[in-house]
Amino acid sequence: MNPDQANISTTAGMDSNQQPASTPPVDHSLGGMEGQEGEEPTKLSQEVSKSTTDDSTDAQEVGATGGGSGRDPTLVGIQKQFQDLSFKGSEAANEIEYRGYNRHNMELLKSLLDRSFQISKDIEKLYADIAAVIAGEENSDSGSAQGNYHFPKPFNCLKYEPITIMLLWKLLPPSRSVGIVFVEAGSDGHVSPMGTCFRLGTKYVLTCKHVLDDIQKELGKLAEAEIPGKVFVEFNFCKPFFESQLERILFRISSFTVPGDDNLDYCVLEMSIPDGQIGKVQEQLPGLGQLVCSVENSGTITLIGHPGGEPKAMDPSCPYPHPDVGVYLKLNPEPKGDFSQLTDPNRVTLSSVMGRGSSGSPGFNRDGNLVLMYARGYCPHNENMEQGVKMTAIRDDMRKKHPVLSQELFP
Repeated sequence: MNPDQANISTTAGMDSNQQPASTPPVDHSLGGMEGQEGEEPTKLSQEVSKSTTDDSTDAQEVGATGGGSGRDPTLVGIQKQFQDLSFKGSEAANEIEYRGYNRHNMELLKSLLDRSFQISKDIEKLYADIAAVIAGEENSDSGSAQGNYHFPKPFNCLKYEPITIMLLWKLLPPSRSVGIVFVEAGSDGHVSPMGTCFRLGTKYVLTCKHVLDDIQKELGKLAEAEIPGKVFVEFNFCKPFFESQLERILFRISSFTVPGDDNLDYCVLEMSIPDGQIGKVQEQLPGLGQLVCSVENSGTITLIGHPGGEPKAMDPSCPYPHPDVGVYLKLNPEPKGDFSQLTDPNRVTLSSVMGRGSSGSPGFNRDGNLVLMYARGYCPHNENMEQGVKMTAIRDDMRKKHPVLSQELFP
């Protein structure tokens, strides 16, 4: 096939019967330590315990309302109690060293036990709450969210299962229909990778709306009519161009057929394909619209795309929903701002190592069906999560807004 070519280059841790040496022997009996007649017996441990509870409550209130920090109030209370425990432990050690064994120090030690018991109960409760949330993830679809993405690539990924050879066989044909979107950023032929896309219909590709927005920013100095001619798609970018002997499969974008939907973050681009080559393109790069399938409540998804603008790659068996999304929702039941879409039923969180540059990548289930388009990542509490938009949501939106075109894209 002779594609409409462009000149491109990529950038791609005392013994209890022993007295301290520095102190005189002390009477260990309690006979002389009873309260004097008329005095109320000591209530140090009870008062300390009550104070601990009150402090914990105050800390919890601060954690719940203080500046929107998002810290769990139970953890704030535990932290405060550990600080008090450390202070009282140091006080008790000094008292025993200089005053020896007596009732006062016995009460100090009891207050330490009270504090430790309260901390253990709080930790048990928090553990049970988190365990319940995680267990519930197996039977619920938690959606996903937008948010700030602070790292170019995720730094960890939990894998639940290996990918089967049968699934690999199923995914090889559709993988050929995954391309990378480039833009000519200057007159010297230099190009910049903008995102990933995949084939639909006879001469169309689907990618993210924010990819198109980035393209328009990149070419902001050009007239709007000139932008489409500066954008193209390469489907055979499987090795760096300078060492690849693969045939180039390259098409320029002729128009932005569906400029996009911000809520679902998708857009449709039309490729410039000569009429005589459409049949061959369909054979070599089949449209993926007929593979669209609803996503189950939980499982694994395999992504195919161009992370970081690099050659085409696959991230197999990405678990979804993301293991930590339920915990985030418990701490932030009404997410706002960048995380406002965390509970969007049209989105799915998953754990992946794809990262930037993968926007627009197709995601396939264990049967090889197309279930989502990767959209973005976000980073709550320094833990990366990825987000995809359900393909059924995109398809249904297209059928409503563009009924004629949707018949071709999703047969």
